[in-house]
Amino acid sequence: MATFSLSSTSRHPRFDTIIGLDVSGKLFYCRKSTLLGENTTSYFAARFGPDSMMDPQRDRIDSNDREIYFIDRNPELFKHVIEYLRMLKLPAGLGTFQQNPNLWRAMRDEAVFYALDE
Repeated sequence: MATFSLSSTSRHPRFDTIIGLDVSGKLFYCRKSTLLGENTTSYFAARFGPDSMMDPQRDRIDSNDREIYFIDRNPELFKHVIEYLRMLKLPAGLGTFQQNPNLWRAMRDEAVFYALDE
């Protein structure tokens, strides 16, 4: 399981701003530092991190002047991904593999996509 501490980079105001993630039409808000954590090889580090060479491709600005970024993934699965990033443990709503094998398989695919499967 991943460990977490706020590095000096993630505490920098540029990385602690609140942004919106439009996941196939459902909006999630979080701090950039929540997305970045300590995993320097994740999808989020590649898209939003300090060493990113990629343009994060902001899609729009909301009414509170927060940046919104589109992610073309399943929002019902993403709610578990964002909860994991916030708490750094598996969300209780997942149940067990025996109770929800299809959900666990889908979440494994999400972990691979977001490169959270270290």
